[in-house]
Amino acid sequence: MSSILEHNGKHYANNAAMLHEDGRIETWSEHIERVACLASGLRKLGLRTGDRLTILSENSVDQATLLHACYWSGLVPVPLNFRLSKFELTELIDKSQA
Repeated sequence: MSSILEHNGKHYANNAAMLHEDGRIETWSEHIERVACLASGLRKLGLRTGDRLTILSENSVDQATLLHACYWSGLVPVPLNFRLSKFELTELIDKSQA
């Protein structure tokens, strides 16, 4: 996935990558900058290649950015459905080893 992001950043830097909820358009260049910054932050928190990171969020540009940052930094994202019960979430987190 990170190679796709790099490709899009190189070939489509000024094209639209994300449409924010407020209508603002984020280019591939801007998106990759946000992804790289977030990936660096995840590393600074001590997360390493292969670590799993659970993500509990509604669909949004921020969620996509976090998913991309996981791929960028070699983490394994474990997206969870926010509509699940506490019991279901706990079970999925335990099974995912996140």
